[in-house]
Amino acid sequence: MSPATSPRRLGAALAALGVIACGAALTIGPGGGAWGERTVPLLAGAIMALGGLAVMAEPATQDTTTTLRAEMRAASLLLLGAAWTVALGLVGFLVATLIAAPLAFALFGQRRASPLALFALLVPVALHLFFFHVLGVFPPYGRLFDLADIRLF
Repeated sequence: MSPATSPRRLGAALAALGVIACGAALTIGPGGGAWGERTVPLLAGAIMALGGLAVMAEPATQDTTTTLRAEMRAASLLLLGAAWTVALGLVGFLVATLIAAPLAFALFGQRRASPLALFALLVPVALHLFFFHVLGVFPPYGRLFDLADIRLF
């Protein structure tokens, strides 16, 4: 496989997965939130499809090392997303996101501990506010335990 075709194949795969994700999101019921449960998955699928098209439109490069790194980063991010989804069902939204958020930022090149620790705290809080209070979408509780079960007051 030549360096010119590899990013195009990756882009095509991402675009196809995005379209599939959009189709799957449309099967989600309307729900009780202001926007509904399908809003975020539908947006994520659309962004993935558009991102795949953007990758396909990029000019070909002969730098195979850079191309391989980008492909590995994209594959790692997809695997992290899959692991986060499994962790949601086991340990709940807050713990799964607390672990996944700094790992995602590390995949994008952040190496300093203090920003990663800050992301580990701020991302779950921001997503919690967005999903629970803006969208009215409540993810399932973790089967093993869930921080949302703990009452501080």
